[in-house]
Amino acid sequence: MYLIKLEAPDFRPKYFPEGMSVCHIGSGSDVAAYEQTVVEFFDMHSPTLQAATAGPAAWAQMLGNSIGRLVQDDPRDGISPHVHIQVCSRGDFNAGDNNVTRVYPDGRRIEFRMPQVASTQTEFIALCKSMGKAAATATA
Repeated sequence: MYLIKLEAPDFRPKYFPEGMSVCHIGSGSDVAAYEQTVVEFFDMHSPTLQAATAGPAAWAQMLGNSIGRLVQDDPRDGISPHVHIQVCSRGDFNAGDNNVTRVYPDGRRIEFRMPQVASTQTEFIALCKSMGKAAATATA
């Protein structure tokens, strides 16, 4: 199995030598507390890996929710608690987010949902325009 990371600005493939790797391109990768916590999730003795027994997507969901809570508990400027998570394994790929609905005993219902995200440059420019943001210098 080969894990490959594509990262701005040149998006050249970086091949990871290990099968069990942590890689991310978000701005949270510059926060030592975030990075250390994420690395601990991938320790082979971590109880978080037990979530995989509930199915391959269950572990990804647990990871996304845990990272979102980490950012909510220790917020940093410019870093969103919304998480895209992709897990690659032999013959499988799972993608998800950390959307959650919390229902409290008093009947309150709080939904945390990923905002709309563009998957192409055309979608990105249209999304920026719809929010009144400039995208003139955005490059693919």
